[in-house]
Amino acid sequence: MKSIPRILFLLCVIVGNLNAQEWQDYTMPNDTTIFHKMCKVENSYWAIDYGNGQIFNSSNNGKDWQLQFETQGEFLERIQFVDKNTGYLCGDYGIIMKTTNGGKSWKNIGPKYAPRITKTDPMEKDSAALKRYFYEMYFKDKEQGLLWGFEIKPLIGWRASQKRFFYKTLDGGKSWERIDYKREEYDGIVQSFLEGIKVQEEVAMGIYYTPKKMHKIGWQGMEVSKDKGQNWEIFPYPQFSDDRVMLRTTHFISEHQGYVFGGNFEEESQGYIVETLDGGRTWRVLENELPHIHYSLQNGNEILLSGKDKMLKKWRPSAKADSSFIHKGEAAKILIDGIIKKREWQGANKTIIKEGVDLYTLQDDHFLYLSIQYDTALYTNYSGDLYFELANDSLLHLHVSQQLGERILKGTEWTDSSPAFRWAYIADWTANQIKFDKKDKTYLPYQALEFQIAKSKLPEGRLKIALESRDLNGEKEVISFPGGSDLKSTKDWLLLYLD
Repeated sequence: MKSIPRILFLLCVIVGNLNAQEWQDYTMPNDTTIFHKMCKVENSYWAIDYGNGQIFNSSNNGKDWQLQFETQGEFLERIQFVDKNTGYLCGDYGIIMKTTNGGKSWKNIGPKYAPRITKTDPMEKDSAALKRYFYEMYFKDKEQGLLWGFEIKPLIGWRASQKRFFYKTLDGGKSWERIDYKREEYDGIVQSFLEGIKVQEEVAMGIYYTPKKMHKIGWQGMEVSKDKGQNWEIFPYPQFSDDRVMLRTTHFISEHQGYVFGGNFEEESQGYIVETLDGGRTWRVLENELPHIHYSLQNGNEILLSGKDKMLKKWRPSAKADSSFIHKGEAAKILIDGIIKKREWQGANKTIIKEGVDLYTLQDDHFLYLSIQYDTALYTNYSGDLYFELANDSLLHLHVSQQLGERILKGTEWTDSSPAFRWAYIADWTANQIKFDKKDKTYLPYQALEFQIAKSKLPEGRLKIALESRDLNGEKEVISFPGGSDLKSTKDWLLLYLD
């Protein structure tokens, strides 16, 4: 049995936005092992390495590790223990393995198939030879498990031969049912299998569960469901400095504070830590000096991170207050015209005002961009009012209807009481005006009220914001956010950070 040496010391890391938070370094200085995926059961931690098909165990929360078993695979992708004795793993070469004695021995239980490529037999001249990979796995208990993977015929090629499928077992791997599916059926199969499971701060088939929500990492942003997966809202990530980035794992240490971990695929390895402080609605990248993060394992408020360059660190993030961030990105595609084109607001934060009304925010070096976007089947012909806190006794009000206007609250009185509301003589901002067709006596259609505001007009660092949207004909409900807020008091207003 191989024991991996380790150095344990306490670090106070002061890197960008990580602000002297507590880290423990479990990096293995005399070993080249990279932990690819991990799991825990009771007080025992388990890990599978990257590229050697090895299984490791730690009995002291990740400080020391021992090699337990070497499989006939290379890249193992999932490991899970359902109790201290029963565990499963899967990976390339079609490997599915099981232990019933706490990891002392492992047995291959996967479905048999031929002609099967293995680690020792590449079958280079057989055009029918199959190479199979399993990437996702979850067992609800000792008997019921679901795996997702795909297979190819290497001599024919990925595009021409790839097939994706699920395998399901109801008897602990004694028998397997193959489920071939269409792309749009994937979520339904997963949700049907996971229905009724009771997990908290745990990942099942790529879905991270908190007491009130489900989260999964999507290509466009974090997908969040409040109704057990029946409906999903997508909240965009910030724009990344690298072109090729993979986000891998999610953890929440409170209802509002959570993290996503991953890294780039560039020659110079860079890990990514993406933080939310409002339950997943808005995200920001925390600067760090870590390499590509392969996996993270949560134990209460502690998170064990593994990754390239044999990195293994335990992090305990400091608790932070609930707040939201405005993404900084490329705003050149945004036209202030009230028409929302595909990808125009890509990368912007999205705040749900109510069903059918959303607020999008984005910033660049000079401007803040906001858009009140309407589902025009539910809401048409609404004006818009944005309110910003400038100081403790000073508010800015921007108005959009058939004209643009602004006013300031100083103390308890708005400036439009004397002198009058400033129409047209606006400074450092613009928006699309609502246009009226006098001939047809109707408002011309629009999908949004879009604002471009110079950041020099607003306070630095953070914004407190409220909005109202009113039916121009005065016949429908007034939309207020936050609901019922006092527009002369910022106590309950939406807080957005510009950093």
